[in-house]
Amino acid sequence: RSVPLDFYPRLIRQAQAAGVPVLLDSSGSFLAAGLEARPWLIKPNLHELEELCGEKVDGPSRVIPLAHKLQQTYPVNLIVTLGTEGAYAFIEGREWWIPPIPVEVVSAAGAGDAVIAGMALAVARRQSHEEGLRLGFAMATAMLLTPATGDFRPEDVRRFLPQVQILPL
Repeated sequence: RSVPLDFYPRLIRQAQAAGVPVLLDSSGSFLAAGLEARPWLIKPNLHELEELCGEKVDGPSRVIPLAHKLQQTYPVNLIVTLGTEGAYAFIEGREWWIPPIPVEVVSAAGAGDAVIAGMALAVARRQSHEEGLRLGFAMATAMLLTPATGDFRPEDVRRFLPQVQILPL
């Protein structure tokens, strides 16, 4: 039995009614449907951003206008992950570039999930957006060093935290 397409919109609206900010990390038609309910933040990768906007990006520098286009249609915060090219974040009128930390990648599985987990933890702790980005990208980098999805060593996160750069655009 499959999940109905209106699952995320219904869940997002229930969370919003309870005053809970929603961070959505999905793809395809489920991301598009969830976006209609206006979550607080989404975390598309480059391919997902292209799919949402119906445009191809010819390089990382084109991410910025595409993100702005999406935000004009949907007032949503977003973190666009670009794999080995780093990421851009567009949150509450502020914009940042997060360059990648060079590491020997064992597996990229779960790295995007770690970014959203760091942001969620910062929201729960009432920390700054920069702290959420720093934690999320330190966790994502630590995740790259392990073969298992959803697994990292806390000591790696602590080691990467001071290396994460959050650069204003």
